[in-house]
Amino acid sequence: MSTPLAEHFDAANADNPLTDRCWLRRTRWLIGCLLLFRLVYAAYVPLDLVPDEAYYWDWSRQLDWGYYSKPPMVAWLIGLSTSILGSTAFAVRLPAVLLGTLGLFWMYLLAARLYGRQAGFWAALLTAATPGNAALALLMTIDAPFLFCWCGALYCFWRFLEGGRSATNDRLGKRTESWRCGVKLARGRWRGFIRQRSVRRDAWSRRKNSAAPAG
Repeated sequence: MSTPLAEHFDAANADNPLTDRCWLRRTRWLIGCLLLFRLVYAAYVPLDLVPDEAYYWDWSRQLDWGYYSKPPMVAWLIGLSTSILGSTAFAVRLPAVLLGTLGLFWMYLLAARLYGRQAGFWAALLTAATPGNAALALLMTIDAPFLFCWCGALYCFWRFLEGGRSATNDRLGKRTESWRCGVKLARGRWRGFIRQRSVRRDAWSRRKNSAAPAG
C-alpha cells in the first residue's frame, strides 16, 4: 500500500518512460558506481586508521558480547572482515564502505514507498552527496552499522504501519544489537501501538453509543 501522495506522483508520471523500472535501474547504477568508487578509494588511498577505528579493531581481536562503552556489532563486523582479508586498513574499513553505501537503498525504498520511485532516486542521490554519508562510508565507527540498520528499521516500520506486520517484525528486532537506539525504537513502537489501540477503542465506544436507541 502506498500513500495518496505516492499515487499522485505515479499518476503524474504514468506517461513518462523514465518511471518505475527506469528509476529503480538508475538507483542501482548510482549505488553500484558509488560503491565501486569507494572501494577503490579505500583500497588505494593510504590513510591510517583514526583512533576510534584502531580502538574498535583492537576489540575485534578479542570478540565478546559487549565492551566497556559500546555494543559488540562494530567489533564483530571488523572481526569478520579482517578474518577474511587480513589485518589491513582496507579490511577494517570494508564494512563501513559496504554499509554506508548500500544503506542508500533503504533511503530509496522508503522515499519510493512514500512519494514514488522518482523521489526515491533523488533521496538516495542527495543522501549520498552529504559529507556525513561520505565520511561514514569510509571510517569504520559505530555510525555506519547504526545508520544502515536505522534506515532499514524506518522502512520496515513504515511497512508495518501499512499492514505488513508479519514481514517486518523480525527485521525490526535484529537491529537492536547495533546501538542503544534500538531500544528507543521499540519503546516508541510500543507506545504507538497503545495509542492506536486506545484511539480505536474510543472510536468504537462512540460508534456504539451513537447507535444505541434513545431511552
